[in-house]
Amino acid sequence: MTADTKPPEKPSSIRRRSQRLRIAALIVSVMGISGAVLVYSPGLHPPDVSNDPSMWGYDTSVSRQMQNAYGTEGLLAHEIANSLKQPGTQATIIIGIAALVAGGCLHFARLLDRDADAAGKSSATPQT
Repeated sequence: MTADTKPPEKPSSIRRRSQRLRIAALIVSVMGISGAVLVYSPGLHPPDVSNDPSMWGYDTSVSRQMQNAYGTEGLLAHEIANSLKQPGTQATIIIGIAALVAGGCLHFARLLDRDADAAGKSSATPQT
């Protein structure tokens, strides 16, 4: 055996790592959903400022000023920044990232299971 190669892992240790990844995926999913609910629920009942006469036309004037000062790209960046402040958008981003991380954990767990099956089959066959 050379210094560069490691001895093959036992199928049981590979399965333990696979199970830990599945548990991590579950924890990430639950925490992502909980975090999204915590971010989204206070934003369900914002204060009602729609009847405030001093705010009528404010958005159009701000948009016009942004477009004049920074061009179309500046207006687009301003609109994206405003949409990222919305609780629904923030909750969607949290759930999306949690789903990606949990999906990655499940994918690697499946790959480890495949390796454990291959290691179990190779150790079961007698070598000549």
